[in-house]
Amino acid sequence: MSRAAIPWWRSLGAKIAAAVAGVTLAVALPLGVYVDHQSAVDARERLRSETLNRLDTASALFRSFGHLRFAATTNPTQVPPQLRDVPVGRRETYFDGSTMWAAERLAGHPILAVSLGAVSLMEQRAELERSLLIAGLAALVLGAGLGWAAGSRLSLRARRGAAAARRIAASERGVTAAQPGGDEVAALTVTIDQLAETLNRRIDREQAFTAYAAHELRTPVTALVSASELLTDNEVGRLVRGQVERLRALVEDLLEISRLDAGTQAALVVADAADAARAAVAASVLSDVGLRADDSRPVLVEQRRLDRIVANLVGNALRHGRRPVVLTVSGALVRVDDAGPGFPDWLLDGGPQRFRSDGVTPGHGLGLAIAEAQAAVIGARLVFSNRPGDGADPGGGRVELVLAEPPAGEPASGEDAVA
Repeated sequence: MSRAAIPWWRSLGAKIAAAVAGVTLAVALPLGVYVDHQSAVDARERLRSETLNRLDTASALFRSFGHLRFAATTNPTQVPPQLRDVPVGRRETYFDGSTMWAAERLAGHPILAVSLGAVSLMEQRAELERSLLIAGLAALVLGAGLGWAAGSRLSLRARRGAAAARRIAASERGVTAAQPGGDEVAALTVTIDQLAETLNRRIDREQAFTAYAAHELRTPVTALVSASELLTDNEVGRLVRGQVERLRALVEDLLEISRLDAGTQAALVVADAADAARAAVAASVLSDVGLRADDSRPVLVEQRRLDRIVANLVGNALRHGRRPVVLTVSGALVRVDDAGPGFPDWLLDGGPQRFRSDGVTPGHGLGLAIAEAQAAVIGARLVFSNRPGDGADPGGGRVELVLAEPPAGEPASGEDAVA
């Protein structure tokens, strides 16, 4: 996931926007409910007061002139049951949800009641609820937008730091991950730079030591190889020559790694991929390798480096895999397949690592690392995978060497260097 694009809904901007929207909703919802409730209570009280005033006026007119005004009634059946038993000399009110009633019982007379509709009250409350809803939505959108803007800026700085960290992890020098600001992102990226600087110094020291050790060992190892050739051809002599040869191969690999670390350029030429692969197999001392050319096209190579890459890939397949080992050329792709147990997960995830080797056959873990570094020098790349078994195919390890192709119209030639 580190190298893949992060979906927008999992970004910091989206999470901060969601958090701000949630806080806004948590504050606005109970506040809106409280304001709506209090407004309804106040409106009812105003309606109750107005209805009581109307009852006072209607009662005074009825006592003085015997006339009913303001839609007053003395018919108990028209009055809500809650008000029919009002004691003499008292006034009571009742709200049924749409109408406010006020009633009193006069001495020697039946009940007197008036009513006042709550249509205006309901309209006012509906208008208030619409206003609260619009205000809440506006606050929600504004808060989420501000949260998205702030989070996106924070996310952008974090993504820039992560991109720089990936370049640092790819051994690219001169890259800084530090981001401006005084927050945690800035502190984290500064720490990444400090970590990268420390690791680079350690790598430089290790590379310098490797180069020095390989250079100093080359002369005595050469002498050992010459001396071992003078030993008699018996079990002891063969054992000594075998171990000396292993030591010589290790020193040569260390020297080659040192030269690659120091930086080198290739003299690339345009050649046919199949022809270059055949030459690489012919230059190798390894046997039992099948070569199949399904298709071929011009590629950019330096034959000496391609020889080493193919030798290392095929040698690794023979050493850690099982026969048959087949080398296939398809277009600009050179593929090496074996019938072994395949590559371990750590190699598939992160590529070859120096001095790390798995398998029943011992090794120093430099072969694939050298092949990958040499491929990078000639503009190619290695892709490691495992083939699943399928019928007659038992499966196994697979390495694909993707060679660089020349510009369109470049003639195939084994002698013209490409700048």
